[in-house]
Amino acid sequence: MYVAVKDSIFQSFSALRHAAESSPVVEESGAPILASVANGGTDHNVRHGQTQLALISSFQRHNLDMLVAINTCPGNSWANPPERIMSILNIALYGVSLARDEMDSRNEKLLRRCSNMKEIREKADGDGKLKAAIQASLKNVTGLIQDRFGKLSLKGQKFKILEAVSDEDLRRQFAFVHDIDPTLQLGIGQKSELLKKDDLQAWSKKHLRTRQYSFQIKKCDQAPPSEVHKEQALRRNSF
Repeated sequence: MYVAVKDSIFQSFSALRHAAESSPVVEESGAPILASVANGGTDHNVRHGQTQLALISSFQRHNLDMLVAINTCPGNSWANPPERIMSILNIALYGVSLARDEMDSRNEKLLRRCSNMKEIREKADGDGKLKAAIQASLKNVTGLIQDRFGKLSLKGQKFKILEAVSDEDLRRQFAFVHDIDPTLQLGIGQKSELLKKDDLQAWSKKHLRTRQYSFQIKKCDQAPPSEVHKEQALRRNSF
């Protein structure tokens, strides 16, 4: 079981961040096929363009033979294994009180002028010192939570803590889709934008299969049609 603890101000959830953070796990397994089961939240919804690009980046990065991502149906999140693990994670948070370290007076005044995380990000974008100060003030908080989660276990296996990835790690992760279409830019994700990418669409027709609750990528060879049909028949007979 792997757990990543993030600063929700500057390390907000995204499909690309999930792909980058899970890379060490995929590399450690060495498996040629990756299967993912998640709820249909914004950063996991397999119908969203950004989620699909993130999955493609993982497929390319790890040279997988096949990747299958599945969303549980609405109202059935109980069937999602990561959802069931939340009850165990909650044990680590019993009796815990959290408070960030106080910053210097200048940065505290700047922070008090912000009423939500969006305003904090906007303020920090123009003030590198503020961003660094906030991250430093939260370091002990995230460290404590990591330490508590690291003491948990499931079926005799200790929980492992994944390090939150940096913005540079996200850019490196996204760069793997440039092998398919070098015109893709970080942040793109609207279906209308992706449909205009000819190289991506040509690759997608060959390798992707999309359904309401699933997204599949398969490495295809150029075997003659007769060989392809023979392989499909063998697979059908094996089930």
